[in-house]
Amino acid sequence: MIVFAAYFIIINICGLAVIGIDKYRASRKKRRIPERALLTAGFLGGSLGIWIGMRLFRHKTHKPRFYIGIPVMLLLQAVLCILIFTHIRESYGRPSAVVSRQLQSMKDPSDDMIRSFASDAFPSVLISDGDVDESAQEAIRLFFRNYDYSILSEKIDADKSSAFVTADITNIDTHQLANDLCTELTKRSAHISPEGTSPLSLHDYFDMLRSALETHSYELRTTTAEFHLSRSEDGWRIISDDELQNSLVSGFNTWINDPYLLNPDDVLSIYLDEFASLTPDEWLWYLDTDDIFATYSANYAAELDRLYTERIAGCFSYQINGCRVNGDTAKTDVSITSVDMRSVLRLYRSKLLAYAESSESITDDDAALSDAKAVYLMEALRETDAVSTQKITVMMINDGKTWQPQISSDLANAFLGNIQGGLEVFNSSDAEN
Repeated sequence: MIVFAAYFIIINICGLAVIGIDKYRASRKKRRIPERALLTAGFLGGSLGIWIGMRLFRHKTHKPRFYIGIPVMLLLQAVLCILIFTHIRESYGRPSAVVSRQLQSMKDPSDDMIRSFASDAFPSVLISDGDVDESAQEAIRLFFRNYDYSILSEKIDADKSSAFVTADITNIDTHQLANDLCTELTKRSAHISPEGTSPLSLHDYFDMLRSALETHSYELRTTTAEFHLSRSEDGWRIISDDELQNSLVSGFNTWINDPYLLNPDDVLSIYLDEFASLTPDEWLWYLDTDDIFATYSANYAAELDRLYTERIAGCFSYQINGCRVNGDTAKTDVSITSVDMRSVLRLYRSKLLAYAESSESITDDDAALSDAKAVYLMEALRETDAVSTQKITVMMINDGKTWQPQISSDLANAFLGNIQGGLEVFNSSDAEN
């Protein structure tokens, strides 16, 4: 429309100008502009400008081909313009055109559209007017940068009160994108830190979305969307619902809110990866116990705790062996490798027995006895580099948001290197058992 209007204005200014120039040359008896050129300008759309110039400059008003031909051109062009404008107006107001404008707007979403996107994709986050910052705009720009569409069909009911339009929408693989985002969300949830974790804001969600889109390359996928429109006095209007909003973003809303998107064994791997990355100090914080072995040694208890967590941090690993899902529960078989506390406590027991046979065990007071126990246990930890692998089953429960691992006594015992088995060895009457 803008191009057509610009052409119409320019060609008629040219038509007016050539009539004026020809009149000037005629009055000066100079070389004239050929009549064929003037008529061609009129035929190409400049008839209105030429007709105005004929009246304004009193030029060519007595030649039939001009005083008859130009008005006829003007009339025909006026009829043609009316037909064109009518067609454009009807096409612009057709259901398919309304849908096309809606889809085109997705490529350059407004702040209101970004808020709507956020409320559908992240319903648990409180959204305010000030949440659409540059990070959010950049994330949405990246999300829609490959967005494209194609209108497939248009069907208007006989009473012309409702219509259906189908369109193909091409965008990135939102299933894989949602998988990456849920993985990152699970990592944040599993993170172990003395500082704890604060609730995620909308800014955090958009930062994760932007980071995923910047660091990953996603294949393009094409999905089909169906639009239902109703007609009112103002024209056709798209009837919006959750299904349509989800279709506009290529199913992203469904995927990102699917509590079963990640497999339970993948979720457990994320949690176990977090434990595998813990430093000795972080293990100490996680265990949240001073004097883990209850030696009551004022001089060596802290050093013993530190040595124990160093051994755990140095050899902790795991392997997922299988997973069985039954509705909202799952059983994941996993092998946990940690320090071998059976070997450590077996050696510790032999050292204590040797100490018990010495005279020091009789003369030492309670403080010295506690220090001796701590020292012998540290020696056993340093002298034993064996590791043990415990095969256990971890129960996973889906809480409607994602899978949650249940920290059982078996899992805790495996983390600590089968300390229960070590205590059985320590308390056994036969040290070899």
